[in-house]
Amino acid sequence: LYFYLEQIVVEGTTVFADVVEEFSDVRHIAQRFAEWYIRFPKPYVQAFAGLCLPKLLLPFADARDLESFYWFDTLLTYAYCPDDDPHDAEFEPEIYNLIPLVVEKFVCVRVTELMQRVWDPTSSSQTQRLARFLRNLVLDYPCVNVQGKPTQALLTVLHSRLKSSLDEDLFMPIYSKEALENRNTGAAAFLDRQFWFAVKCLKNVFCWQEILSAKALQDLAIDSILNRHLVLGLQCSLISDANILLKAKYICNLLPASWFEGLTGESTIPQLEPMCKALLRIGDGLIAQPSLDRNETREYGKEVCRLLTRLHALKYARLFASENKLKQ
Repeated sequence: LYFYLEQIVVEGTTVFADVVEEFSDVRHIAQRFAEWYIRFPKPYVQAFAGLCLPKLLLPFADARDLESFYWFDTLLTYAYCPDDDPHDAEFEPEIYNLIPLVVEKFVCVRVTELMQRVWDPTSSSQTQRLARFLRNLVLDYPCVNVQGKPTQALLTVLHSRLKSSLDEDLFMPIYSKEALENRNTGAAAFLDRQFWFAVKCLKNVFCWQEILSAKALQDLAIDSILNRHLVLGLQCSLISDANILLKAKYICNLLPASWFEGLTGESTIPQLEPMCKALLRIGDGLIAQPSLDRNETREYGKEVCRLLTRLHALKYARLFASENKLKQ
């Protein structure tokens, strides 16, 4: 793999080997167009040069740290005149929009291709870097918005890649109580491993807050991961497992607090009903454990109430506390 990467890098340096210097350097191309704009701004606009220039510059653009590449610096000072000419003010949008056009027509398209072919949604490091890059792109370049076709295509690919990865890569096994209690089967270890892998994927999905809509995020996080896999994992786990409440707490703390802001009444969002019922089952099971003393069971019960309250399932929390005589 390293050999092929090196070969690609070497071949990349020879792309413009048979091109004259005037057309093989972004600075020379930009200079020609800048001279045209400075001398003849009106014909420049009439010829739609501002729309053609981004396409000419695409082979020179790089989707890595944008501001660190020479093509970015070249375009940043494109057609700059120390002496301001008030007669050219009407044509200035042609200049201001140059870098945003390159970003929209090239960077968004290139990132979309990388997401489709290279990105692994189950990789935390890849997902965090990609989400950070896109978030900065959206903040720094207003042209990257849902009204633009390249951005729409990017978001569509992002959502479809996440959805297909969650459907194909996640698996939660179902074992009998006997299989889980028998350490020689390895069932408990495998269930535990699959559970935390699903939790990792849930964290990855939440990297896309502020990029994906709240509804899309809830569909992916709750329907594709939480209800389909994590709740099942909690239901299949042994109540005697010391980590079962820790697992439930970890999941609840991952859910964004913004989901519960503005909720009225004592009920949580409907999609979280299975998680609330799983918490009640865990609480009832822990309180009924004969190996635990009264103080331990009360602490576990209070923790379940806190988690239900965290999910805004106030009705369930009050009912659970009342049935088990816990202070609310």
